[in-house]
Amino acid sequence: MLVDKSGKPRSLKSNKTEGILNQLKTHRKFGSPDVSLLELYLHEAGSKAFEFFPQEEVFLVVEKRAKELQKHLFGYQVLPFGHQKNESNEDFGIFALPNQFQCGKRTVDLLRATKTAPRGAFLELAQHLSLFAESESKRLSKPLGFVVVTYCRVCRKLCLIHKRDEVCCYRCFTPFTGSPLPPIRNLQFSDYFKK
Repeated sequence: MLVDKSGKPRSLKSNKTEGILNQLKTHRKFGSPDVSLLELYLHEAGSKAFEFFPQEEVFLVVEKRAKELQKHLFGYQVLPFGHQKNESNEDFGIFALPNQFQCGKRTVDLLRATKTAPRGAFLELAQHLSLFAESESKRLSKPLGFVVVTYCRVCRKLCLIHKRDEVCCYRCFTPFTGSPLPPIRNLQFSDYFKK
């Protein structure tokens, strides 16, 4: 959700609660053990309403949504954060308000989800990804540690990305974000030396 400089929320999607519930139910049917909704509230740079979150309009939607989510035992977290610019109107960064109720957390946990054991297709997927991470780690001769398993849409293969790795497919070298890398050409050093 976007909150403009005047504090007015844009695209609150108050009428989307039923669709959100259906998506969460799909996750639960898939076998996910902890199904929750995380709503992000981005305040535009200079928004005066950031320090007074939630505004009444937002509160009413959050309250209604929380009641519906609670009926189905889903979790619900809210994360208000702001965007700031410096004197030159350049991006300065993103920041979040400290959670006054839970030290060290930025999200506000409104509802805790009823946790279940992983099952069905979710469990199969988790086991497949775990086996892939272990075998690929050995193949690449890298310790498992903190990794991300990602899927390359170009070569249609899984990749194991370590914390400090380039964020591109190591099979076809397509970046996972942004524009493609420029092609690497064979450098002819003789072209750089004048005879």
